[in-house]
Amino acid sequence: MHNARWKLPVGCAALCALMALGWHAPASAASAVQGQLAAALAVRPNLTHGAQLFAFCARCHGVDGGGSADGTVPAIAAQAPRVLLRQLLEYRVAMRSDLRMSAVAHTQRLPDAQALADVAAYVGSLPAAVRSAGKRAPGSLSPGARAFADGTYTRLCAGCHGELAQGSGDAPRLAGQRYPFLLQRLTDAAAGRVLQPVHGPLLGGLQPNDLAAVAAYLAQLRAPGR
Repeated sequence: MHNARWKLPVGCAALCALMALGWHAPASAASAVQGQLAAALAVRPNLTHGAQLFAFCARCHGVDGGGSADGTVPAIAAQAPRVLLRQLLEYRVAMRSDLRMSAVAHTQRLPDAQALADVAAYVGSLPAAVRSAGKRAPGSLSPGARAFADGTYTRLCAGCHGELAQGSGDAPRLAGQRYPFLLQRLTDAAAGRVLQPVHGPLLGGLQPNDLAAVAAYLAQLRAPGR
């Protein structure tokens, strides 16, 4: 009982600190994202300014937007600006959790709709890399494994992510992403550890080897450029 006197003040202080850093309560986070997304989509991007802003992002994502070789940092080149904007804003309001990205998406670095639009448009203009599956993949896919992965992707994923995994609407481009990143994201999605609850039921029935085959298939897939 003696702890109760300080639990409430400390909790309030923590909440106030989060609010000061740009955190929003879950009920308002989605509407905050929608409002700021609409504002950023309404302005005309400046690619020159976007390139200047991207110089900071390139420290992790690479100057070509190709991500890190170990897959811990995703490739973002050729991603749709709308997708990039939504994800940046979700980091800003703590709908996504990553200390580095939350700092990048903060209003001190990207202060307004113009800055958001500029950097997203520049990243979207970068050419996508075409990759092999990579050393951590289960080797070159056999014809049977490729057919399985192709059919599984078409059946479960293509409706949102596009026939060639090129991305569509708010669904990100998956084609050509690094294998370790894809495998981790698919594994998380199958376990329900992602923002969109639809992924758990869709992928939950796949075995680890199935997920690995789909990840290897997507890593080697060439989607049309934007």
